[in-house]
Amino acid sequence: LQRVAEVNKKFGIDVLESTEAVLDNLTSSMNGFTQAAATGSEEALDGALQKAQEVNAELNKMLDQSLEAANAAVQEDMDFQGGQLASDVEQAGRIKTQFADMSTRLGILAYDKDAEMAQLRLLYDQGLITEEEYQKARVDIIRRYARQAWEIQSEGWEEGLQAASNILNGMATMVSSIQETEAASL
Repeated sequence: LQRVAEVNKKFGIDVLESTEAVLDNLTSSMNGFTQAAATGSEEALDGALQKAQEVNAELNKMLDQSLEAANAAVQEDMDFQGGQLASDVEQAGRIKTQFADMSTRLGILAYDKDAEMAQLRLLYDQGLITEEEYQKARVDIIRRYARQAWEIQSEGWEEGLQAASNILNGMATMVSSIQETEAASL
């Protein structure tokens, strides 16, 4: 933790605080999907979809900060673990692309849900289905989309947090080694 604090100080990133906030928001969005599926609440589903997109944006921000700090470390010639750092940076880039894809998929899912709900409402308004059929179909749609959103959101989030953490821990080790080398040369 001391090494992480050193990197936080050096590069202006508080990975522990950021990670905790992202995990809280992720848990909230996943709970929202579960609640929407259990209750058939469209409002709960819409809120959870919004929260999930915010979580993905926050994870992208963390990965951006991690990549920025890693690139700064490389430019400051902190290359004692260069191979590992390069590997971590490459992995973070792949995961960043994955989160962008997840956000896009969640956006499409929300659009598809809204279109399907509008179609269902039109059938009801035209008298082609009964109130009971409408309510049943509405809950089925919400549950199906909540399940799909939960599956999308749960893909790879652990890997993304781990990648950001690995990069920062690797940089913390480099910072400590540099400090030890400087202290030994005094």
